Amino acid sequence: MIWRPAGLFLFIFVSLAAAESEPVGVRWKQRRLDEALHDFGKTHNIQIEVDKKAGAERLTLALDGVASDDVIRCAAFRVGARAKKTKEGWRIAAPRPDAAWTKAQATKLDTKRFSGSALNMRSEEVFPYLANLADVNIVVDPGGAGFQKEHVKLEGTEQASVCSLVIRAARATGLTWDFRWGVVFLATPKRMGVLPRTSPASFVFGLGADPVVTPERIEKTEIQVDWRGLELLECLKRMTIRCGIPFEVAGELPATLQIEITARAKRITVEQALALLLVPMKLRYVVEADRVVVRAAS
Repeated sequence: MIWRPAGLFLFIFVSLAAAESEPVGVRWKQRRLDEALHDFGKTHNIQIEVDKKAGAERLTLALDGVASDDVIRCAAFRVGARAKKTKEGWRIAAPRPDAAWTKAQATKLDTKRFSGSALNMRSEEVFPYLANLADVNIVVDPGGAGFQKEHVKLEGTEQASVCSLVIRAARATGLTWDFRWGVVFLATPKRMGVLPRTSPASFVFGLGADPVVTPERIEKTEIQVDWRGLELLECLKRMTIRCGIPFEVAGELPATLQIEITARAKRITVEQALALLLVPMKLRYVVEADRVVVRAAS
């Protein structure tokens, strides 16, 4: 086991292979991130490279029955850091662009506890239930193929953190998770790997125009979305009612218009809502002076 300063990083080095076969758990209370991951990497034979700034952060984390990869990612998110898996292992660096929001969401997920001895419900119901329990936004990929299983049954859940249950339920239904677009986003590993983190946007303003729709309005206006089996046009209409911004769909998207979209989220910006709605559909938007036009991604 070698643990030494190297430039701006501390290297927690053990081997090239992570042990993912058995579920693991941690109970950390006000531990430095670098020390916690040092011990975790040594125990589970994982190489972890930690940025010094991130490593100095202290965290409290309680997880049960999850994969070692999930522990590392949760630890990074708990302090607002980025976690990236490489061929050699993991690299943790601070901060994420949305560090404050990520820390707040991770804290809610980790501190809220489930009181039952088992969680047993339909897949389509479990994530809205957990979202409500922890007061966070959890959204399943609107453009994905759905759940691999129709029912989720998790045992040994008494006093488990909501974070543990989200991770376990996601794996049980063939999904993985990430903090994106103002929500805990769930998708298949393949989809998660190819979906960009931001929705490509263009801003087009005429000379001398006094725009009604500005970048600041897109970035800062907060809304609530409640899409339950709605088509794209109806989602956009409801967003207009919420924020007052006119939306228009370009004529080349007939197939996309028929996809039914389900997503619920509170207190997200128009920018985040557009990313949540459009990125999974491989769409982009163009902001003009008086409207937002949705187009196919180029």
